[in-house]
Amino acid sequence: MKPYDTVNFADGGNTTIVKFYRQGTTSKIQVNVTGLPVSNTVTDAQGNQVPVTKVGNTYFPVKADGTPDIQRNADGNPINGYTIADNGNIYPSDQIDFIEQPDGRKTVIPRAGVNNNN
Repeated sequence: MKPYDTVNFADGGNTTIVKFYRQGTTSKIQVNVTGLPVSNTVTDAQGNQVPVTKVGNTYFPVKADGTPDIQRNADGNPINGYTIADNGNIYPSDQIDFIEQPDGRKTVIPRAGVNNNN
C-alpha cells in the first residue's frame, strides 16, 4: 500500500467495520470484535451431540479442521448453527428472524411455533 491508494474494508467472521472517517490527511477506522470463538456442544433435533464454536451470538458447527463453519446470508445473518435470540433462548439459526430496527440494531426472535434448544 502506498499513499493515496484506495483501500476497501469489509466485515470478517469475528469483526464488524463500524466507522470510517477522514480527518485531514488521517483516516480512522473503528473495528468491533463481535465475539471470540468459544467451543461447546449442543444437542441437535436427533439427540446427537454436535461440537460448535460460539462466534458472537451464534454457535456454528465445527469443521474437521476445528474452525467454525460460518455461513451467512446476503444481510450477514447466520443461516446455520444455533443463535441466541433476544429472549435468551437458543434456536436453530434458520428458524429465527433477524429484524433490522431504525437505529441499526437487529431484533432476533424465533418464528412462530419454533421450540428452543435450551
